[in-house]
Amino acid sequence: MLRALRAELLKLNRSKAVWGTVAIVTMFGLLTVVVTRFEDLSLRHATWRETLVLAPQFMAGWWGLLVFGMAAAALFGSEFGDGTAASMLTTPIRREYFVVAKMIVLALWSAALAALAVATQMVAAFLLGADGFAWSYVAQRTGDSLLVAFMIYMTLPIVALISMVGRGYLAPMLYSSALTALCLAATFLGWERWLPWAMPLTVAGGIAPPGMLDTTLPAASWAILAAAFVAGMVAVFVYMDRAESLP
Repeated sequence: MLRALRAELLKLNRSKAVWGTVAIVTMFGLLTVVVTRFEDLSLRHATWRETLVLAPQFMAGWWGLLVFGMAAAALFGSEFGDGTAASMLTTPIRREYFVVAKMIVLALWSAALAALAVATQMVAAFLLGADGFAWSYVAQRTGDSLLVAFMIYMTLPIVALISMVGRGYLAPMLYSSALTALCLAATFLGWERWLPWAMPLTVAGGIAPPGMLDTTLPAASWAILAAAFVAGMVAVFVYMDRAESLP
């Protein structure tokens, strides 16, 4: 297991997708500065509370599914797209270990991007000269961002499967893009608590004004989310086990 994990970490160190995901998350911090400067026009000063809350909201509603989907595709789909799957599958290590190792790396990657999202909003707040700094805001929004990242992570086994079947990035990116649009529509209709991919919008306040966070989900929502994760993992394990017989 440790050998598989070490191998995945080494692959990640050479992956250009890492810098791509970092660039996208950082761009949203810059977007906060530009949009706030454009909207305020000195009529209302930015605050740390309103700026930091954008970290989980941007992740849940805009870039989360796409960026985490890119990460999942880099870890799973690139093996098949780049032709390195054969060497991985013939390595004298149980294939389940590779799946688990990839999911661990994906979890670390997701958590790091969640932390980066908060950090970029902190930089944005500093550049905007925001009022009302408090470490409690930073801690709260970091917790919100990690929760949103965890919920998106629970849907990623399905993305991993699609990336392996599609042999690369195109299929999972199209899938993630379609789901992003679907989730926004579900929020307008009030269905976000029953659609796993839209549930992060609930804990991030949906499309409500900044500061309107609602971190409550019914037990049924968590059960649906867990079922989606388990079903996705089972499908990934089955596909990986049968990979040598697939075209």
